[in-house]
Amino acid sequence: MGYTIYSYFQFRTLDTIQGLVPICIHVDGAEFYANSEVLVWSMQSVFSSGQHVWDSKYPLVVIPHEMIRDADIKQQVQEVIAQVLKWSFRCCADGVWPSTGPFGEALPSGHRSCQKGKPLAGGAYRACYFAFRADGKGRKEAHMFPRSYLHSFICEACHAQKEHKNWSSALSYKNFYQSAAYRLTTISSTLSCFSKVSNGE
Repeated sequence: MGYTIYSYFQFRTLDTIQGLVPICIHVDGAEFYANSEVLVWSMQSVFSSGQHVWDSKYPLVVIPHEMIRDADIKQQVQEVIAQVLKWSFRCCADGVWPSTGPFGEALPSGHRSCQKGKPLAGGAYRACYFAFRADGKGRKEAHMFPRSYLHSFICEACHAQKEHKNWSSALSYKNFYQSAAYRLTTISSTLSCFSKVSNGE
């Protein structure tokens, strides 16, 4: 995110954070049946607890991997998810029902349309993005990293490499010394990401 949670809250007064619920986003693969893995986006409050996962987590998106095998489709799907989450969190942080949908479209007539501009949760609570939780595969899938443990360039933060055609052995990821050359090749999180998903655009 580019800042710590402490730095986010340290300059906020009590009245701006009272009733603010921090939300974590979790992305991971799951296998409900043999050979039928799905990608699951879920959310939970940092205050939630429960012995069963459904007592503390709310599923947002469940997508069978077989439907997003194509790289172009996968990127488009992840960008749509990011756009909807961004819209949702902005509404949650404002504490007000949205007046339009995530893509600027008019809300369908009915309950949601009637709620436009009204306080969410009776005005008592708001929510904000707090953290992103995922393993290495989940981070790669969600942010469309062109660098990951599945690639020849295995790190999204530097130029560490696996052995491959025309590689630079000086940048071998197996060198754990402080003098390792890849330690001098750190790159920003913005440059290491392939799509808009990780930039919050």
